[in-house]
Amino acid sequence: MRATLALLVAAPLSLLGCVDTELGLDARIQSASLTVTGAAVEASLDVHYRVGPHAQEAHAFQPQAIELFVGDTQVAQLSPQTSSGSAGSLDPGQSADITLSGQKDGVTEASRLCGADVRVLLRWLDSSPGSPGAPTVGMTDATTMDVTCR
Repeated sequence: MRATLALLVAAPLSLLGCVDTELGLDARIQSASLTVTGAAVEASLDVHYRVGPHAQEAHAFQPQAIELFVGDTQVAQLSPQTSSGSAGSLDPGQSADITLSGQKDGVTEASRLCGADVRVLLRWLDSSPGSPGAPTVGMTDATTMDVTCR
């Protein structure tokens, strides 16, 4: 009897976490790797991005910056590049995976990345092609220890 009662209470509550309420663009860094060669820093990020199924229109994912932090200190800011030149626009309910890369020379404290837990922050713009008005800024971050130092 208790098991049946617990099941009746738990079943509706478990459904509450299953509703996708994203009304715009969401992105997550799946993995990040860094290479440090002297004062040069290279980054490669695998990113999954999506537009929620209840969004009103398509949204364009426009990567703007890859920022690298050790602790609270920003060590480098890189300009993200895609192999196709553009991440593109997604309709409601669609998702895509993309690899972003970035490189910067002359990073004065590049060696701080070696052997550290590096926080990787990705900033992007979320715009709706059919909507006038300013795009919104989105951010996601991840921590990586995948740092190769040469």
